Amino acid sequence: MVTPECAPAAKAGGLGDAVAGLSRELELRGNAVEIILPKYAGLRYSDIWDLHPSYRDLWVPWFDGAVRCTIWFGHANGRKCFFIEPHAAANFFGRDRLYGYGDDPERFAFFSKAAVEFMRVAGKRPDIIHCHDWQTGLVPVLLDEQYRRDMPDQRVCYTIHNFRHQGTGGEHLLRATRLGRAGYFLDADRLGDDFHYRGLNPVKGGVVYSDFVTTVSPSHADEALFGTARAGSGAPLKSTRSSSAVCSTASTTTSGIPKPTRCCPPATVPVVRATGGMIDTVFDLDHSGRPRQERNGFVFHHTDNQAIESALGRALRLWSARPGEFRRLASVCLRTDYSWARPGQDYLDIYHHIRSR
Repeated sequence: MVTPECAPAAKAGGLGDAVAGLSRELELRGNAVEIILPKYAGLRYSDIWDLHPSYRDLWVPWFDGAVRCTIWFGHANGRKCFFIEPHAAANFFGRDRLYGYGDDPERFAFFSKAAVEFMRVAGKRPDIIHCHDWQTGLVPVLLDEQYRRDMPDQRVCYTIHNFRHQGTGGEHLLRATRLGRAGYFLDADRLGDDFHYRGLNPVKGGVVYSDFVTTVSPSHADEALFGTARAGSGAPLKSTRSSSAVCSTASTTTSGIPKPTRCCPPATVPVVRATGGMIDTVFDLDHSGRPRQERNGFVFHHTDNQAIESALGRALRLWSARPGEFRRLASVCLRTDYSWARPGQDYLDIYHHIRSR
């Protein structure tokens, strides 16, 4: 895994949980998994066991010179993690936050270059290199265009967790990574961004150069195909439910929604917007076309206040007027399998597929 996040060591959102969960499932199925990520200043060091230098002098080609890196190794919640620490004047990862800086495209272009260079010099030849989100989109590009002589048999699976952020940077990234040939790489069929003149889009690079591209759910793939990217998609990562629990202490001033006056049952139900993975995991009690026994929450479609208040109102009215039905709905949620068992097998099928090509 080459990733900007892995929970609990480095996490800004669901990406970190997804990488950790998938890695654990793959290991439970007998696979060797190693994770490469940056050594952020904000790592949760209390959750990393036995952190120590593993490779002290990795020299990563960068612009006209090279940047020395120290590679650290440790276990994060049982996962084997390598952390790349560049000793660069730009201080790529010794900052307060994981992301949100003007030079993010350059920071993660360096991370991508360093990750592939580390695998090369350390003799690591995994069957599959699984890259995650825009921060690692240049990995398959570098692998195919620069490292094929040393790493001829490695295959790349690329997962896009969030299309909103694509990390578009300038053509100087081609000089930095020594890819060069701006006219070649900034072509619209390679890395050229569709909306920024002479912009380099790492997500496009990941899609074009990888052997297989996946998103976090089938509906996320459909949304991307319709409105964002014309890319193939494969087996989905089963997303975790980010649900709003209907809580007995919640109060509301909207008309028509009663304020709860009794204790809420324990097992709660999700109230979600119909987007991305939520479409594939939460099915509305009143309006879904699914069989009644598979309906497991309340769904709204628009982003205005009225939409969410309507869904919350239906949930609260069920809890207040028909508590037995509410408890039945909560029990359906408890029986639903949101583990990594099925997506883990899906990804193994993908890996086997691209290895045999």
